Amino acid sequence: MKVVFHDRVGDLNNELREYAESRVQRLTRHFHQLNRVEIECSAAGRHSAAPDRVIAIDVRLDGHRLPSLNAMERSRDARAALDVALDKIDRQLVRLKERITDRKDPRAARNGRALGLADDESDSSSRPGKAEKAEKAEKAEKVQRVRVLARPEPAEQAEARLEASGRPVHVFVDEEDGGLRVAYRSPGGVVILEIEQV
Repeated sequence: MKVVFHDRVGDLNNELREYAESRVQRLTRHFHQLNRVEIECSAAGRHSAAPDRVIAIDVRLDGHRLPSLNAMERSRDARAALDVALDKIDRQLVRLKERITDRKDPRAARNGRALGLADDESDSSSRPGKAEKAEKAEKAEKVQRVRVLARPEPAEQAEARLEASGRPVHVFVDEEDGGLRVAYRSPGGVVILEIEQV
């Protein structure tokens, strides 16, 4: 990766150049295909006593289909403007990498791989076939989140509500101790789960 400086006002001393190069090297932790980085320092408001410094950064990436990234920041201090502009480039690189990985695997957002949550079966030796993938997708679509309001009531009343509603479970708060309970049907009758938080 090549770093090129264009100093229009003489503010980029050696210390600032070394600092900028070290920050640019850290950009490769997100995206290794950086080809050329151009950093331009100029002045804005030349007629004022203390003109603002404008830092413009242009990042060229390897690959003809990848966009170039640009950021511009203005501040009284050249180093502060450089920091903010490099932070903008950093965020753009992260977004670009997320877009590229999502484009390669459009199901990534749905099955959790975009968040780094890979399945235990993610090695290449046990990859499922098309039929297994379709079956997993169907199961994933069947999972629903339901918000339940748990009202305080005695256990006997909760059992009666479970029987009357026809639903498989009934969630309630026990009137005696205020604990969360779940009543469900089993072959032997109604079971009440006492949930304790650890």
